[in-house]
Amino acid sequence: SKLLIHGINVGLIVSHMYPVQDREKPCGFIPGMIMNHPALNSDGTMKPDWCIKLQEKLIDQYSQEEFQKKLYAGWYATDDLTERHKWRQHVCMEIQRQTLPDFGFEGSRKGVFASGISCNTSRAIQESTLAKQVGYNGVLMEWLVNPDKQESGRPVDIDISMCNWLTYTPLKEGEQPSSEYEVCVTTSDDREVIFNIARMQGVLAAAHYNMYKELDSTSEPLDWFAVLGINSNMEDSVDSGVLLYHAKALDTGRVVGYISCRCCYGDAAANGDVSKESPHANIGQILVLNQHRGHGVGRLLFSELLQHLHDACPSVAADIRISVAEQNVRAQAWYERLGFVRTDDWAANIGRQKVRFIKMQRVLD
Repeated sequence: SKLLIHGINVGLIVSHMYPVQDREKPCGFIPGMIMNHPALNSDGTMKPDWCIKLQEKLIDQYSQEEFQKKLYAGWYATDDLTERHKWRQHVCMEIQRQTLPDFGFEGSRKGVFASGISCNTSRAIQESTLAKQVGYNGVLMEWLVNPDKQESGRPVDIDISMCNWLTYTPLKEGEQPSSEYEVCVTTSDDREVIFNIARMQGVLAAAHYNMYKELDSTSEPLDWFAVLGINSNMEDSVDSGVLLYHAKALDTGRVVGYISCRCCYGDAAANGDVSKESPHANIGQILVLNQHRGHGVGRLLFSELLQHLHDACPSVAADIRISVAEQNVRAQAWYERLGFVRTDDWAANIGRQKVRFIKMQRVLD
């Protein structure tokens, strides 16, 4: 049987390295293992309880919004499947480099490979009551580090192997738009929603990178995080007062878009000075997944936010502001249809290029 330790199907690798009759044999100590580590048996195989702990640690790290944001940013910055998997390997290695040494392996490519061999040749794991959990954890990790699998809409299934996903392009969730959508407020304890929003923020960075990459080949998708306002932890942002709404498709329950906003109430500062700016709201991001655009989801998100602002603080609702990249003319046109007008512009350095942004404002008398 094949076990997956990092979300990489090392069973496929093992099958090419060892004859069938030898796959049950201990691997012995190989490069990438840390000698005399308590996680390893004397024959170089990994102990079941340590294997589970390693997997749980990696699952926790791969489930963090920072990792998902980076993964999606690089994945959607290219259409080349080879480049996508190189990026996946790169961001996974950032996690593995820090984690593997605590479990008996070097924080290197050799360590990743050795850990897979150590688990796959461990009779103790295969015969353990933990074997099924080890297998499921491996498939879950493979799902967490593969955006195509996540976007397929298919549940995590222990019978799915990596080879299935390399031989055909899986259907994307939502290629058939939902018949109905619902907008909900997002709280800091909505972990699944925040997980999905983090992935969309990665897509947002990739979209801007692709928009400007012909002008500067030295920049990276991650260079866009700060200027787009997506470099902070979403849970902390919500706790600090950022308003966040998400839209979900009722037929699948999938989060398909979100809008974020921070309010300025023009309150008196601690020294008694009144804020120079009048009450207003700054929209940080508004994003709807490509396959759900053109079905009113963005307008639903904006309307829900606007209604909240009207109810909570009408003076803030009367002045809403947003910035949009100069080359993003489609977004500018959409904001104009919502009543926004261009008021100014500003510039930010992204890589070696200066990118201009358009300031837009919607003011009610």
